[in-house]
Amino acid sequence: MFSFMALGVGIGCLVLAVLLRRPSPWSQRTIARNGFLDLRMSYLFVPALGLLFVGLGLVQFALMSRGIAQSVILTVCAAFVLTGFVGLAFGMLPLPYPSRVIPAWARDLDERRRQGRLPRELVVSRARRVTATHEESQVRPRRRTGKASRRRTNAKKRRPH
Repeated sequence: MFSFMALGVGIGCLVLAVLLRRPSPWSQRTIARNGFLDLRMSYLFVPALGLLFVGLGLVQFALMSRGIAQSVILTVCAAFVLTGFVGLAFGMLPLPYPSRVIPAWARDLDERRRQGRLPRELVVSRARRVTATHEESQVRPRRRTGKASRRRTNAKKRRPH
């Protein structure tokens, strides 16, 4: 059961890593924000975590096979896990990493973010997010479901006309 969950998480991380590598508006907004997914997290940590989990998930399938296939699959698993651990170390620690790991468009975007020269469509301020959330809450008024609202409904029903 663990192997299926590990494979699922690993494949999900690798899909996210591929989506973040493409120069789409979503990935540019994600990289431009000062949030959880910065350059180091997006291009080092997430793919390394995906490789680690895929390597751990494939171990059970390697143990089910026999002969030379088992040796080959276990070697591939060991390579994935080792690469994942090295990538996690580079992703979490402030170690220098090769600039070729980061796509050129993301390096340029990060440099502009540090200098404060981002295009307006990529900058999402906290005030704009709070305003958008407030406007969404005004569109759909919430229904009260607590005891107080039930008491008022029951009191209205009991009043003589």
